Amino acid sequence: MKHRLTIAEETADVDASRSEGSQAIQASIRGTEYLVRYQRISPGHFRLIVNERATQVFVARAGEGKQIFANGRTFFVQDADREAVRRGGRGTPEEGP
Repeated sequence: MKHRLTIAEETADVDASRSEGSQAIQASIRGTEYLVRYQRISPGHFRLIVNERATQVFVARAGEGKQIFANGRTFFVQDADREAVRRGGRGTPEEGP
């Protein structure tokens, strides 16, 4: 599934797929491949293994996007297609992740 995400004013195309019932995602971002295995610890708290490197991630809804806390840093992430719809751009509210 293709997504367009905005992270701190920068938009990137993300192509991600998950096998049914799997807790792993194969993603491609700007030509770089990632294998992301995940385990939900509690609501909004995940353990990720990205290309064999483990980290804890916390996610919270924040207005029109999500705040993601990982590795001591916070990122605000939005669905770029929904943001375009909100500003009167192309797309429909049903598009995107």
